[in-house]
Amino acid sequence: EASCPSCRNKTIDSIGRNIDRLDSKHIIIIQGDGIKSISGYFELRKQRRPTHNVVFYDTLGITFVTNMTHRNPSIYYSYDGKVYKKINCSPSSIKRDLRNYFTFG
Repeated sequence: EASCPSCRNKTIDSIGRNIDRLDSKHIIIIQGDGIKSISGYFELRKQRRPTHNVVFYDTLGITFVTNMTHRNPSIYYSYDGKVYKKINCSPSSIKRDLRNYFTFG
C-alpha cells in the first residue's frame, strides 16, 4: 500500500496479463495490510486477485521486515536457492523490469 500508485497499477496489470503463463520458476509475493486491502487494489484495476499456485500473500509484512522490499516492487532472480540479481523497480523502469520478469527463463 505504500508503493507508488503508478508502479502498483502497472504491476497488477502485468500480473493479470501474464498469470496463466507463469511456471514454477516464477514466484510472486504480494505484500499488504490484509487480503481485503490487496483484493481492493486488484478490484480497482478491474482484475481478480490471483489464486494461482505461484502467488503468495504476505499480510504480516515479513518481506518488509526482512528487507526484501521497500516502497516499489522488487524483483529477485535466483538459481539453486541463491539470489544473483535484485532489481528495485522505479517509476522510470517498471515497465521494462516487469516485461523482463515475465519473459525471463
